[in-house]
Amino acid sequence: MNLIKATLKKTTLGDTQCIDNLCITPIIGRAKIVPRDYLTLKTAYENDLVEITEVSSSGTVNELRLTNRTELPILLVDGEELIGAKQDRIVNLSVMTPPFESIVIPVSCVEQGRWSYQSPSFQKGKRTLFATARKDKAASVTESLLAFNRASADQHAVWESLEQGAKFHNTYTQTSKMSDIYDQLDEQLADYRNGFVMHPKQLGVVISVGHEIKGLELFDHADTFSQHFNQIIDSYAFEVIGSAKHQGSVSQRAIKEFLASLAHCETSTFDSVGLGFDMRFSYPISGGALHSLGRIIHLAAFK
Repeated sequence: MNLIKATLKKTTLGDTQCIDNLCITPIIGRAKIVPRDYLTLKTAYENDLVEITEVSSSGTVNELRLTNRTELPILLVDGEELIGAKQDRIVNLSVMTPPFESIVIPVSCVEQGRWSYQSPSFQKGKRTLFATARKDKAASVTESLLAFNRASADQHAVWESLEQGAKFHNTYTQTSKMSDIYDQLDEQLADYRNGFVMHPKQLGVVISVGHEIKGLELFDHADTFSQHFNQIIDSYAFEVIGSAKHQGSVSQRAIKEFLASLAHCETSTFDSVGLGFDMRFSYPISGGALHSLGRIIHLAAFK
């Protein structure tokens, strides 16, 4: 059974919206919205049901420990920002953490200039790695899974991407902290966040810049998508601000062809560090999908 194709068949496309170069095409669910059978990281933190810490007092750059204090699984989303402890991190791939368990999660550092405790544990940030860097990270995670069965990213490439992003936007941060770079552009980013309109049953989005499709983000539930909408928009708008303007947008036909290519893209499957399994895309598409609780929970693809 083609799980990607089956998932996409349960959706339809909405009307494309554009602000300057950046265009989004909503992916709308056909089915009735039902209650979620897991918690988002945001909801878990708001109810003090999760703790994320360094794996030990000395810490390890590319691993953290998550403790789930509830009877429901908790979803961490690929690229999700975790701030505090010895340095800020992002999650390397989506993970569904088991109820009442403590697991080690794979992460990448997004604050190269700090390695000292700011707090005993982490809090959820409001950003994700910007789009091109996230695409490259996804490709390196897939390579690591294929070679070593570990969801590791190329840490030096992540740091280099952050440095290039800071230089492009002429921003400064004392510790090379990703969120500081974003914060200095927040007024401009807000124009994009506030300008796009979400559909009540929207599960995801296809993102394009001018006539070029850049990526896709898809969740199993409209509320999960809405909680991540702003950080997704920010991650693409970050790369549009200050760039040359292009006229026009991608046609619905081109988007449908992209979805068809995604449905038939070769995938490799790996056991997840949490519940379920990971499906990783092959070139020319980067990214992957988390299959858990009997369905695809999150799919991120970069062209």
